[in-house]
Amino acid sequence: SKEGYTPAKLVKKQKSGNWELETENGQSLTVSKKKLPLERLYWSHLKRVVQDLVMLDVLNRPLICYNLMERYKSNQIYTSIGSILISLNPYKWLPLYTPEVISRYQKKRDSQPPHVFGIASDAFLNLWENVEGQSIVISGESGAGKTECTKQCLAYLAEVACSAESNIEQKILSANPILEAFGNAKTVRNNNSSRFGKYVEVFFDRRRTICGARTTNYLLERSRVCFQAPEERNFHVFFQLCSSSPEERKKLFLGNGNTADFGYLREGAQKVDGIDDTREYKDMLQAFKKLSFTTEEVDDVLKTAAGVLNLGNCEFVASKQTTHPEPCSFQDEGSVAAVSSLLSLPEKALRKGLLFRTFKSRGAEDVDIPLKANEARATRDAMAKFVYGKLFDWLVLKINLQLDTEEKKGNEAFAKTSNGRRLSIGILDIFGFEIFQENSFEQLCINYANEKLQQLFNSWTFKKEQALYKEEGISYEEIKFIDNQKVLDLIEKKKSGIMAMIDEEIRMPKGSDVTLMLKLMRKHAKHPALKKN
Repeated sequence: SKEGYTPAKLVKKQKSGNWELETENGQSLTVSKKKLPLERLYWSHLKRVVQDLVMLDVLNRPLICYNLMERYKSNQIYTSIGSILISLNPYKWLPLYTPEVISRYQKKRDSQPPHVFGIASDAFLNLWENVEGQSIVISGESGAGKTECTKQCLAYLAEVACSAESNIEQKILSANPILEAFGNAKTVRNNNSSRFGKYVEVFFDRRRTICGARTTNYLLERSRVCFQAPEERNFHVFFQLCSSSPEERKKLFLGNGNTADFGYLREGAQKVDGIDDTREYKDMLQAFKKLSFTTEEVDDVLKTAAGVLNLGNCEFVASKQTTHPEPCSFQDEGSVAAVSSLLSLPEKALRKGLLFRTFKSRGAEDVDIPLKANEARATRDAMAKFVYGKLFDWLVLKINLQLDTEEKKGNEAFAKTSNGRRLSIGILDIFGFEIFQENSFEQLCINYANEKLQQLFNSWTFKKEQALYKEEGISYEEIKFIDNQKVLDLIEKKKSGIMAMIDEEIRMPKGSDVTLMLKLMRKHAKHPALKKN
């Protein structure tokens, strides 16, 4: 069934143990009770569709999914479960984020249905009522709509706490096109997937208006620069550069802008439905202006990104010499010259860095060792990832300098907590859990971060709440939930965890993927969370 869970009536229990069922539309089914997770259901339960799952007659997975599905059918994409908001991606634009809707949640919060504006409103009200910093954690699998929820939270705060003087809230929103261009990409599940994690802190002054912000970025998926799966794309900015004007493309050594001409782009998807690279390129340039980037800084940013793109076209040909070791050579000298010009690197030094590795020995002269073609490609890719990662870090730093008003107004301008910390609302937009055909080390870190976040959620929602009930002698029915502690132990345990074993393997003289896998399977052969494909 496409629904996952289907309501059905029990018609007959067979002697074999199978059950004969009849669905709502009259379809007859025979199922094995042992193989399928059947849950008892009363038809009256289906008649009550609630906006807070706490109000369900029975709180089980099938009824939760049914309730969410029925609300989703009528474009009610938000559902509460206590103080937690469940959001389902509608994959279409809905009129849920207008200034009129913001006004309703600002003035009559208690009478409004579940909405991301409600979460932002609660955080803003609690900030001043408790004089304590607030955090909004947005998690979910890739494609769930986390980035959009983050933007809507920021839009709400910008509207209700706007500053007529500095216009700082508009600058905060202007950072999105830049960060999305350099940090987002198309994946199998999501056309605009954040390939980095970010924590945005919004600061307030004593007048309850926004007076600054700061973004902390985590784990940019740098490996995407050099490799993408067939149905995926590299970071948006590369395609935006290729869609720029002929004059700009000439300045950036991008030829006619054909993305298939670039080694770092041709392996993945080229065009994506719903993404207009030309328009988004213009939005990014406008965002640079709003955030007071100088013309020289913008030019340097674009040149660096184009330099990384051209670096992928530096291909290598193996040396024909067999007796005396000689380095491989460049297949296309033009790409080397383009990278040298764009990154402002001396061409001689660039060529040496890509074709040789230097062996340093104490008390002796340095020795340049020629690289084989495959080794030179690995060096090229490492350089591309390093440069792109540093560029992204610089962009975040520069944006933070434009949004942090402490130097301009002085630290005394900020509202403070009782212990002297700046009063702020933090929004965590964590990258989604995802499993690809080939998964990089970065993807392991991304999924590990999600597992840790799930553990935090379980701790606050189930473990601590139930421990409090026990402590106070309150009678309750224990809620069963999937505890992922075993998965976390497998990844992070000292000495025997996956992370520790990776650290150990890279120190080995002949360490490799194969030997690492053999050791992992030998060490954790009976672990339920580790399986060999």
